[in-house]
Amino acid sequence: MIVPNNPKFRSIRWKLFIAVSLPLFIVAFLILGTVFYDFRKGAFEGMSHYLEELATLYAEKFDANFSSAVRSAETAAVFLSGDGAISKEDLYRFLRNTVEKNPAIYGASVAFERNAFEPGRKPLAPYVHKNILWATGPSQKGGEDSLLENDISQEYPGYRNSEWYRSPKKTGKGHWTEPYFDIRTGNALICSYSVPIFNLGKFQGVVLVDIRVQDLRKLINESSFVRENTFAILSREGRFISHPDPKLNIQETVSSAAIKYHRPELVMLGHKMMAGEKGVVFMKGVLDSRRAILFYAPIPSTGWSFASIISESEVMLPVFKKLAKFGLSMVAGFILIVAMLFRLSSKITKPVTDLAAAIPNIGKGDFNIVLKERFGRDELSELTDSFNKMAHDLQTYTDALVRETGARQRMEGELQLARNIQMSLLPKAFPEVKDFDFFAENQPAYYVAGDFYDFFFVGKETFVFSIADVSGKGISAAMFMVMAHTLLRKLAASGRPPAEVMDEINRFLLEKNETGMFITMFLGYYDIKKGTIRYANAGHPQPFCMSNDGNLRKFGVVTGAPLGISDSFEYEEKKEGLGINETLVLYTDGFTEARTSSGEFFNEKRFQDFVKEQSHMSPKRLSEILFQRVTRFQQEKLADDLTLLTIRRLH
Repeated sequence: MIVPNNPKFRSIRWKLFIAVSLPLFIVAFLILGTVFYDFRKGAFEGMSHYLEELATLYAEKFDANFSSAVRSAETAAVFLSGDGAISKEDLYRFLRNTVEKNPAIYGASVAFERNAFEPGRKPLAPYVHKNILWATGPSQKGGEDSLLENDISQEYPGYRNSEWYRSPKKTGKGHWTEPYFDIRTGNALICSYSVPIFNLGKFQGVVLVDIRVQDLRKLINESSFVRENTFAILSREGRFISHPDPKLNIQETVSSAAIKYHRPELVMLGHKMMAGEKGVVFMKGVLDSRRAILFYAPIPSTGWSFASIISESEVMLPVFKKLAKFGLSMVAGFILIVAMLFRLSSKITKPVTDLAAAIPNIGKGDFNIVLKERFGRDELSELTDSFNKMAHDLQTYTDALVRETGARQRMEGELQLARNIQMSLLPKAFPEVKDFDFFAENQPAYYVAGDFYDFFFVGKETFVFSIADVSGKGISAAMFMVMAHTLLRKLAASGRPPAEVMDEINRFLLEKNETGMFITMFLGYYDIKKGTIRYANAGHPQPFCMSNDGNLRKFGVVTGAPLGISDSFEYEEKKEGLGINETLVLYTDGFTEARTSSGEFFNEKRFQDFVKEQSHMSPKRLSEILFQRVTRFQQEKLADDLTLLTIRRLH
């Protein structure tokens, strides 16, 4: 039996248990989630349709109430448009009859134009309305004392300037007013509908019916969804006519409430309601922090809109109950399966744990251990044979690895020594002069490189610099590089022109080159006083010349083929100037041909764009950033040697 010291140790039985039970749990969770999603989706779709119809039903109930008031007013207007004479007492009886027979109407009036009822006398505007104290008393049956009579023209002589009078007079059509507090009814919140009276085409006055907004709440039956304190009515202008919060009634519109309570979504909702649309929307933070469902529908006769809200949890309650029952059955089944799995895993893994007790000896380096077969001919027997073979193979491999590691360490030591020797050939002390700034750097893909650079003064005013790239990489390229570098320094230091130096190196390499290798090289002689560069380019990538403002151009031309290929032609020398604050950038193809593991190249365009972005930097800083960028691009695995040489003219 294994007694592990590691507290994080988990036996194979535990792993087997997890491997089987975890997928079972995930499947059960997915099933539960799918069922919940379907239940929830079905509930929302069905409830959305139901709530939309419910909003329409209540809107139609309000509309029927308003339409009844409209018909009463229009019938009265038609009756009063006749030629027959009617007394003041008859008018009051007519108005009492209108108010008594229509429960929706709070009050009714006939407001005449001057001289329309009795010429030469004061205007008449009889008004009959319900007695609020009587109507809210115990009987609520009405009667002689349930209605009150008065004359609007006596209490409010300026009634003809009221909206309910002016609008039908002007348009000749019936008109619903916005809700207002009426001094005639003790500042009750009233909505009025008025229709004009004409006799032989002449305006005589208006018939007015009033509906008290407070009475509208009586139309809401307490149901499972719409309650008296969860609905609102909006006017044509988006003003709250009825709202659970009395402070919003008349005082606020849906737009002002949206600003006041920081709910911008109410603006769009208000526009839809005022446009006569119906629908269902989900909102949060209205009733409380939970989500709620708001449903709305238009009231056509007045142009108003009805809306009510319900908590989402009320809609989801049946879904949660069904889900709880289904979830409990799933949990019970899952517990039963887990118990059976735990028992079976113990029996299956017992032989494996016995075999594992012998394995720690391998970790101690004892590969000569041999296990005896104790489990019969089955998979565990095959495991024992494989274990014994593994131990033998490990012993053989370890012996070979010790020998190979020693040889590799010796080789790496020699390569490192070669690298140190090669780097010692490259100058490190950069010139400190006031006329130009200079920097160069080399980074091999392997221990040794086939790229190199060099620079030195010939006299006081000529600065010689070069950059080269040997075909191939590794030891062979490094040896070829050493030969070319040594010969270059010897010839250029003697003051010979760049083209002659190239010719000599080419002839030498052709005589000694048996491997078919070649070199691309750029050799330049910089006159630090004049700012001119005499150069020869043997197949090397054209350098870039960059101004301080980021303008970039290619510098010079290629004046010959790579060195070591052919002696059938001679190299040419060219001359070009370097402007003040211009930077010359020479590089090897390791930059432009750098690529990622997926095969994407750094390429010349990306190289140019990067150099443009760093136009304001010094040669040293430009070199450091460029090396970092290309190294990261290749995930720290260089595909080719990298060499960069930069010169900036200062004066």
